[in-house]
Amino acid sequence: MRPYDSAAVLGQRFLTDFEGTATGDPEKIVSAFPSFGVARPAAFHQYRSSSRASRRGFLNYAGEHTGSEFKLGEWGAADAAVGTGLAGTGPLCVFDENLGTSIVLSPFSSFMAASQLYDGARRTLSYGVMGNVSRVPAGFALETVVVASRGINEAMVAWGDALLARSAKPRDGAWDGRDVTLQYLGYSTDNGAFYYYNMEPHQNYETTMLDVAAYARDEKIPYKYWLADSWWYFKGVDDGVKNWTAMPSVFPRGLEYVWEQTGWLVQGHNRYWASDVDYARQNGGRWDFLVDAASNRSLPVDEGFWDFLMRSSKRWGLAVYEQDWLDTEFSGTVGHGGFPPLTQSATLATTWLRQMANAAAANGLAIQYCMSYARHILASTELPAVTQARASTDYHPGAGGKQDNGQWQPLGVTAIFAYAAGLAPSKDTYWSTQYQPGHPARYGDGASEPYTRLQAAVTTLTKGPVCPSDGVNRSDVPLIMRAAMADGTLLAPQRPATKLDTALVAAALGGAAGPRGEVWWAPSVVAGRTYGALFVANLTADHKLTPDELRLGLGAHQLVAVEANASGVAVGWGAEGETGGGGGAVPPPPPPPLPLPLRACGRYDFQLWSVAPREASGWALLGEVSTKWVAVSPARFVSVSASDDELAATIRGASGEAVEVAFAAPPTADGGAGAVVTVTCVVPLGGAARVVMPASGEGRCEPA
Repeated sequence: MRPYDSAAVLGQRFLTDFEGTATGDPEKIVSAFPSFGVARPAAFHQYRSSSRASRRGFLNYAGEHTGSEFKLGEWGAADAAVGTGLAGTGPLCVFDENLGTSIVLSPFSSFMAASQLYDGARRTLSYGVMGNVSRVPAGFALETVVVASRGINEAMVAWGDALLARSAKPRDGAWDGRDVTLQYLGYSTDNGAFYYYNMEPHQNYETTMLDVAAYARDEKIPYKYWLADSWWYFKGVDDGVKNWTAMPSVFPRGLEYVWEQTGWLVQGHNRYWASDVDYARQNGGRWDFLVDAASNRSLPVDEGFWDFLMRSSKRWGLAVYEQDWLDTEFSGTVGHGGFPPLTQSATLATTWLRQMANAAAANGLAIQYCMSYARHILASTELPAVTQARASTDYHPGAGGKQDNGQWQPLGVTAIFAYAAGLAPSKDTYWSTQYQPGHPARYGDGASEPYTRLQAAVTTLTKGPVCPSDGVNRSDVPLIMRAAMADGTLLAPQRPATKLDTALVAAALGGAAGPRGEVWWAPSVVAGRTYGALFVANLTADHKLTPDELRLGLGAHQLVAVEANASGVAVGWGAEGETGGGGGAVPPPPPPPLPLPLRACGRYDFQLWSVAPREASGWALLGEVSTKWVAVSPARFVSVSASDDELAATIRGASGEAVEVAFAAPPTADGGAGAVVTVTCVVPLGGAARVVMPASGEGRCEPA
């Protein structure tokens, strides 16, 4: 046991080999330390003077896609659905209702072998080696960490800091330029896409993709890469991968030809390896694989194989390797058997992921995890090449089809986990227009996308990949371009949008204090000023939002907010009212800041508020509030400066790009928010310009 100022690490180490350790149940654990007792909610009252303050909630990440089957509820309640076992092990945040104190618990090492076991009947929470491990080797160690903080978002970041510091992986490593899919606009053929196992009539995939590229050029959609899903490579037994090269029937001239013709890099999808995989020595190949005939699966155990795969694939433009089906490969799901050795060994799964990541890093490639359990996300904190993970299930056009559009909804919560662990959360693709005749039959005859604006906004706010998937001649170009500069550079927030703590408390414990629905905040800091996008959807009742709910200290600044999705109206927020009274020796305290009125809404009428601080002069930089989802993105706004005489911002963009920058004038005499003034600036050849708004309100654009 190692205590620190705001954390503790509790570990177990096996000094000798242990054989025959399997319990017979993979959801159990071989060993248990630490093991905590879980008090009933009533027992908390003895420690608190207020029964209201004594209530505790919990958030536990579980299931596939970065814990998208997360559990929220009252901690210690008889019906608390805390995760357990292979799929249920993930960060557990226990928090006070007033958000004053929180703790986060999770495995801290040997992530792929560690499991948590929650026993509701015995009221215990234990951590140990997963239950199917048949041998624990001498020297094997497993640790659990407990981190104390406040709030939920803040506590999760503090927890993530502890994991990332241990491996020296920077949280923003996903966005340092190594991953093209996090920097630029892309195109997708994933499940949900128009061209997912679907081609243009009387064409193959090669000519179809060339048509997509030609259409994008004509419409000036600046895609820089495309996602090639599972339809292009050779499959063997049980639809596993036999050979990860393009089938001639799909690409007669190979993927190299498509790269040469389009200039687009590739995010290449892969799944589990078949038992008849061509690369295995057992099948005449060159590399060591474990082959399991019972499950029809195999697994490479030779890092040289991974180096060969990554290095040879760069010849056809591979930039991001997508490892999909991680959950089914690890433990299996209904209808899909896993690869048993991964859950029978204490070290094999860790070795597998590490060899994959080492080879990617050596070849300058990034990795996306897909269908990952929380344990895969934990393991990624030690693997710099892993930059992103799918954080929601597969997108499908929902109306009239086979899947509801709620696919986007978990992202407000899964993004908390992904960001804390140093990964970009990926939403998956979307359609930019509602009706797309000729789509794959698997989506249903009446499939359409009525919430195109919501899909586009959420995808951008994740700070992950933005890759629509329309058919040729079916794109809404202005909608797509709300996410990017003219050259395809993504205009994302500094941090992904995450659900407010108060909304999480309301979902876990009920009560009327917090907003009931999806209220997400995506902040960006430019020149010491906090700007942000506030996303509101599926809100069941009106809510008066205070700056404290966003953790915004007003300081010397007041705020202005513009509802950018529909109204375009600016409102003052946080401005203090009249102090009242007077004449006494001690003036009365100022009233609390004015709240921001959020109206009840659904999906079609979602709200997107752009929030900006007012300068001392009363002016505020609103940014691209009418043309982009993220009005003040650090990718666009390099610096901001202010004086009594003017407010100025330095912007960057593609040469010749017209950028509309909005400012809010000082509040009016009657307390109104002030007019919105827009300056259109054409970016010069150098790629940078300075937009200036003097006190007179006559804005101008000049070279930077």
